[in-house]
Amino acid sequence: MTYAIGEFKFGINLREYHDMGLSEEIIEAIEEFNDAEILQSSYSGSGDMPLYLGAHITDIDECGDMAWHEIENLKNTLKAAQEPDSSQNKEYREKLQVILDAPDVSDAVKEWFKAQKPEVFLTWATS
Repeated sequence: MTYAIGEFKFGINLREYHDMGLSEEIIEAIEEFNDAEILQSSYSGSGDMPLYLGAHITDIDECGDMAWHEIENLKNTLKAAQEPDSSQNKEYREKLQVILDAPDVSDAVKEWFKAQKPEVFLTWATS
């Protein structure tokens, strides 16, 4: 039997960066940022490791029931995370700024990261 946890994040989802049609330069930069712990990852169990630039919002458990009001609260939480003054948006911008301020990162890589639109997304971790 498997078990899954859904993790809501705000930022840039890079879980499948190898399949995103990115240049080799950007792929290498993503791997370097991951090694330098600029990017975040989370538990993945038997699945691919979630990789992202941004912030964790909350998670849900596949074995936990949710009442309708909890679903409404979750929806409001996810919406609030996208607001410019939210802690998740601030955390995303701070981590992006680390990349943009790095002297050894090419302009092409910096421009790619700047062009990405942060969003709320869900990743599943299974075990």
